[in-house]
Amino acid sequence: MKVRILAFLLHHANRNPIYRDDFYAIKKKILDYYGTPEGADMQILPGKKCYTCDGTGIYTGYYWQSGEAWHDTCNRCWRGWYISPKYVVLHRIRLGRYVFHQPGERYDTPADIPVQYRVPKEQQIQGYKEFTPSIWTHEAHLWLFWFFDRPRFWYMWRWRASWPHQAGLLVRLRELKCYWQRELERRREHLDFGQLPQPDTRYEVHSWHAAGDDDIPF
Repeated sequence: MKVRILAFLLHHANRNPIYRDDFYAIKKKILDYYGTPEGADMQILPGKKCYTCDGTGIYTGYYWQSGEAWHDTCNRCWRGWYISPKYVVLHRIRLGRYVFHQPGERYDTPADIPVQYRVPKEQQIQGYKEFTPSIWTHEAHLWLFWFFDRPRFWYMWRWRASWPHQAGLLVRLRELKCYWQRELERRREHLDFGQLPQPDTRYEVHSWHAAGDDDIPF
């Protein structure tokens, strides 16, 4: 049961991580202790070419007076790459009925990848992962931080007013608790007869009764 709950929370929180450093530390701790390894995939992160040298790695300049071209190694990139491509090993780990990825080794070229990590094309992930949050994303973060990182939980709790309306079960329970506390106080005051307003005694209260013959004033 514990594994199923943690898997559910981790799945929804992982769809759009908040405070990523803290969350990924919790994710690694959970998967290392409760997860089951199931092989590996390969994520290919595309690089970015250098605009200064047009990806050639050779900078071309011109003398001011003669206009003659000169060439030198571009000092703003590495061999034409502003950001070089990366090949990241993603270890597949099963937790409950969900499968998660844990980033592992990084390589610069396909030739550097060890044989055990060379996977077929269908197991290659191109580019970065797109995150699509669910209605349980904020709620899952709250529970995970409550279990594993209390300072971060209280920090998130103080800023809960800025969350989306689908805040989840925890916030709804707190709102319901506050509502019933106010409602019980109201009902207790209403049903407590000692709190009912007392008659005003500043004026004399007269009681009228049927007059007899002797009470006639003439």
